[in-house]
Amino acid sequence: MGSYYSHGGYANPTELEEATHLCELQQFVYFKNFLSKVSPKIIKPMREKNWAMIAEIYNGPGYRDGAYDVKMRDTYNKYIALKNK
Repeated sequence: MGSYYSHGGYANPTELEEATHLCELQQFVYFKNFLSKVSPKIIKPMREKNWAMIAEIYNGPGYRDGAYDVKMRDTYNKYIALKNK
């Protein structure tokens, strides 16, 4: 992902890394820019909460090895439950 530093408006990969270590908001901003400029095909599955498709687009066909789809789903459900308390 460091190769996409310019899409977030950063001068180099180090600047990207430093910004994303500042706070979660910076990570979100970078991720949003990554999605909209580099991988817009992931937007529809995100809106549909299609965790397997998101993981495959973002992590490649080996996403199942890391159970990325399951982790995203579970984390999403955890925060939705907290929000609804």
